[in-house]
Amino acid sequence: MELLLRCIAMNSIHRIFMQSMVTMESIIDVKPLGNYNIWVRFADNFNATINIRPYITTGISTKLLDVDYFNRVKIDEFGGITWENGFDFCPNYLRELIDKANN
Repeated sequence: MELLLRCIAMNSIHRIFMQSMVTMESIIDVKPLGNYNIWVRFADNFNATINIRPYITTGISTKLLDVDYFNRVKIDEFGGITWENGFDFCPNYLRELIDKANN
């Protein structure tokens, strides 16, 4: 009986742990568009366009005001988007922004 109770407890702990885990998104394609818009495709084939201009404010982000520099966006090793100066967007945050914009 004690072993059964331990198994049930471990199963419950495992289920709670798995439910709390966040799935990490991953961008697999990115294309700069006009007017500070970027098109992205995620690993699940969801794709969307997002305007990055509201996030270009101060500090290193201002470098992105240069359109030629902005167009050098690329995918980083974590599946997010980044520029040469280190300004980046986490793929989960980007997906969240897109979801909020569509609701």
